[in-house]
Amino acid sequence: MDWYEITAVAITLLILVWGSWSIGKRIPRKLGEAFLEIANAIEDDKVTKEELKRILEKFRKVVITVQQLKTSKRIPAPILGFFDWLLSLFIPGRERPSRADIVPRQSMAITTNPVGVRLNFAKLNIPFTKPPGRVWIPSIPDTNSMDSYYDYGNNNLLIKPADEENHKIMCDWIAQQWKDSGGKLDVDCVYRIMVNEEDDPYDFSKPHRWYCIHRLIRIGFDNKGRYFIFKGTNNPKPDPYQVRDKNLLYLSVGVIY
Repeated sequence: MDWYEITAVAITLLILVWGSWSIGKRIPRKLGEAFLEIANAIEDDKVTKEELKRILEKFRKVVITVQQLKTSKRIPAPILGFFDWLLSLFIPGRERPSRADIVPRQSMAITTNPVGVRLNFAKLNIPFTKPPGRVWIPSIPDTNSMDSYYDYGNNNLLIKPADEENHKIMCDWIAQQWKDSGGKLDVDCVYRIMVNEEDDPYDFSKPHRWYCIHRLIRIGFDNKGRYFIFKGTNNPKPDPYQVRDKNLLYLSVGVIY
């Protein structure tokens, strides 16, 4: 078997896995069309490398769309991971999710005495009405959850909005960046889930269930409104909580290694 035959078998197995997961559920029309196109290409035995690249990318876009729309029935991560692996074989330079641009170049200045860099957080791409209320530079704890991006001993530059108005501006900006980019622009945030939902997440005299800095991977809505889903980049599963606006404490604007 050569490369396209192996890939065709892999796609067929994926369809079987997907089918077993989707029994009894409505599969959107576009997803059905993608299945049909893959099946026809395999049956005709005319799967060129370029054709396979096009089909895989189209199918994955449909899968991601379904994932974003069906937030309460998330597509299993192994399926998306499988497509990431397949696409990496044929499209090594394709675009992947990246951090949203928060600090513009004009807010950075190189100093010579002493040698260093000066950052002006009063002028950010987030349309704050006031400069951040606090800048915090904590060291990364040794949890391994964000390995490959930052690790124990690295220093994360975090900003806290000045007040409730600017906190809402920050949350809306994060959501808009995610929406406009189709999930390609994400952020790292410090958030805190409280034992008592009514408690203020900024009040550290009150107990919490979860407290971390992780990466945004999804935004959804339910009867309580908007929520964010985060994940450690080195963790196998997303964090187990729906993070509301009020739970977001700090936004990462960079890491000093």
